[in-house]
Amino acid sequence: MAEIARKLGVSPTLVSLVLSGKGNQFGIKKETQEAVRKLAAELNYVPNSVASSLRTGRTKIVGLIVPDISNPFFSRIARSIEDAASSAGYYLMVCSADEDTARENQLLHIIRQSQRAAGIIVCTAQTDMQPFAEMIEQNYPLVFIDRDLPGLNRQFVGVNNRSGAQKAVEHLIAAGRKRIGMLSIGPSHLSSVRDRVQGWKEALAQAGMADTVNLLREVPFGDVEKATAAAVKELTQGPGAVDAIFTANNRLAIAAINALRETGKSIPDDVALVSFDDIDVFPLLQPPLTAMAQPAEAIGREAAELLLALINKTKAPSDAHSIVLDAELRIRRSV
Repeated sequence: MAEIARKLGVSPTLVSLVLSGKGNQFGIKKETQEAVRKLAAELNYVPNSVASSLRTGRTKIVGLIVPDISNPFFSRIARSIEDAASSAGYYLMVCSADEDTARENQLLHIIRQSQRAAGIIVCTAQTDMQPFAEMIEQNYPLVFIDRDLPGLNRQFVGVNNRSGAQKAVEHLIAAGRKRIGMLSIGPSHLSSVRDRVQGWKEALAQAGMADTVNLLREVPFGDVEKATAAAVKELTQGPGAVDAIFTANNRLAIAAINALRETGKSIPDDVALVSFDDIDVFPLLQPPLTAMAQPAEAIGREAAELLLALINKTKAPSDAHSIVLDAELRIRRSV
């Protein structure tokens, strides 16, 4: 930068402002900015990210912590965040916490302290709000996605899980289903899971079917296939067998399909099936699966824009803000 400044007869500070994208902000003439960038390209100038991070205390990295990046819902969100971050000159570091709060805490520390990330987007499994409260008090850029911690002055982007679940179950009821079971997933304290269960209960209650609320089975995150098979067998056998199942996510839906096939049950003749969270494979199944589609790309884009606003200090971390999007019912032939 010193060489560019010397050759153009300007100050190193001006060169730094132009090359960091702040030329317009500080009123530097466009022709001067063009001259700086042209000479920088001729000299093969590459910004020293290490020196920059030492000066600012932050790198051009943003972190994303999700329960499982192999889940298509979270991978779609990650891609959307990456696109938005890249457009703003940031790089995305993605980590899976596996619904393990200790691992999540470790990842938060690594991303923030070791990698000096400029900000973090997290889908949290935590019940303890204190670490996040401290980060917000310290003005560290932080955005929650999918799962909310409403007791904080936080930034949140997600969907209306309660309303979406209610719509899904109402569709089953309208199709004439009388005993509608639900497969939920642990841990049950997660706001997204809790709200989907609540939506299922409310739809049944409004239809005068509240006595069926004992048809809920919670499947542990670490043992989905085996536990789902046992739950489906329980729900579909005996005099109180269900004629429909609503699953809390796409992973449970796939496991439920396999379990129903193993028990000889036909979809939808014996048991109708609806999933919360649509994925690309669902329309290709036989029969194609009805599902609530979450706007994953919009969630990622909104979360990234919120985080960048916090990083650029155009929004205060303590200024609570929620963006709640609607899920869409995609009707196929599994009901």
